[in-house]
Amino acid sequence: MSAIATLERAALDLAAALEAETRALAARDLAAAATLGGAKQAALEAFLAARAAIPPEALRPVAADLALLVDRLRAGVEANRAMLQQALAVQARVIETMARAAGQAASATQGYGPAGTAGAAPLALSLRA
Repeated sequence: MSAIATLERAALDLAAALEAETRALAARDLAAAATLGGAKQAALEAFLAARAAIPPEALRPVAADLALLVDRLRAGVEANRAMLQQALAVQARVIETMARAAGQAASATQGYGPAGTAGAAPLALSLRA
């Protein structure tokens, strides 16, 4: 396989990895998105290595074709970034809600311990990723 073909394959693999993670994030399937992170990182590293192996003058004859791939990657990165930002915002809201609930539970109960002494308030959390 030529260096240009390797770069094209790596770009397509990276675009596919970005699209898969973006779909998982859009579906709010954070567990699936988390499992795709390694594949995305590997695809990015393969793309960067393939690009570094080609001198700029070798890219000139295929610049128009590569520009289409770059546009696809750019769109994929932007969509992925937007979904990651949304997922982080949701995560922050969940953590804030849990912290608020834990604080309310602690202040609303007397807690465990001998009468008249402060103790730990009972708290139960149920988490599912």
